[in-house]
Amino acid sequence: MTALRCGDVELPNWTARARTALRLASQRTDAAVTTADLLHGVLAEGANLAVRLLPPLGDAPLGPEDALPQWSGPAVAALELAHAEAAGLGHNYVGCEHLLLGLLAEPSGRAGEFLRARGLDLASFRAAVVAALAGFAHARG
Repeated sequence: MTALRCGDVELPNWTARARTALRLASQRTDAAVTTADLLHGVLAEGANLAVRLLPPLGDAPLGPEDALPQWSGPAVAALELAHAEAAGLGHNYVGCEHLLLGLLAEPSGRAGEFLRARGLDLASFRAAVVAALAGFAHARG
């Protein structure tokens, strides 16, 4: 698996579903990819663990963020935080569940604001990811 690049940042070990979410996010805009676009990509991919763990979010629009060339600052930060979340959990891949953790951890992005306003918080969602993955591992064993 080749490393994913976001501008000057290399993001290794992203899963096929996470790469699809990023592709879907980048297709939403001709300007900078924002955290709102990233959240849309995760939701639009539809078959990932993050979507399964999310409560219903309603239909409120996420709205635009300031456009920067190619990727907004909060979007780049969310991708880096997703990679850090995966590493912190001891995972050798980055999936949509890690991307959602990165969106929750990024303090200035619209997607994190949207998710936090609907009652999601980083610690609780991280615990849900850990429990879900432990359940998958147990079912496989």
